[in-house]
Amino acid sequence: MFKSMFRLMHGQLPVGAGCLDDRNALALIDHQARVATRDLALARRELAAAVASERSEAHRLRNLRSRMATLDGRAVAAVRAGFADMAEETAADIATIATDVLVGSQCLKVLVAEIERQKQRIADAELRLTRCDRGRRIVMAEKAVRALRERTTGRAEEDGQLLAEAEATLACLRRSQMQGLSTRAPAPRQPAALPGVFAGPPSQRRSPSAAEVLVGIRNRAMMASRVA
Repeated sequence: MFKSMFRLMHGQLPVGAGCLDDRNALALIDHQARVATRDLALARRELAAAVASERSEAHRLRNLRSRMATLDGRAVAAVRAGFADMAEETAADIATIATDVLVGSQCLKVLVAEIERQKQRIADAELRLTRCDRGRRIVMAEKAVRALRERTTGRAEEDGQLLAEAEATLACLRRSQMQGLSTRAPAPRQPAALPGVFAGPPSQRRSPSAAEVLVGIRNRAMMASRVA
């Protein structure tokens, strides 16, 4: 029982010969983890069967002891009633059952002790398997980091130089655009000041009178006739 667990606990899984590279090592680790997981599942099933057997044996012993108590009561009653033959037969049955109870108790004691040992072994195997899985994930992460570094080695300086050139080109383009905008921008047009009361700063303006409006109209009419 639990032979596969013994192989797992004592490190007897095959590991191959010599040093291994990363690819072979990871493949071997995955294979060993699958084997260990399968053996652990088998050990759990065997332990469950042993626990069921222990419960069945304990139940059988309880029934035997109950049967012994019943027969003992009958034997005592037979002796009191003067039925010696019946008492002797009952005593023989009690002796046979007592032998079965003694053997069953010893077997149950051994089975319970073995179950406790196997529980400890399974718990230890589960812990070791968990640690192995963590280590495998760490190794795979380190492998991925190394692969990333190998892909980026030799390209960092080139990429940095290309980025610097792109930044310089962009800065030059922005300067050119700013210079072009400054040379092509038209001068802002100043609004023509209205004659009379509309001239001057806003703080000094006031509403024109009718006479002032009439003067402005005549002036514009005179200028229009001259142009014509």
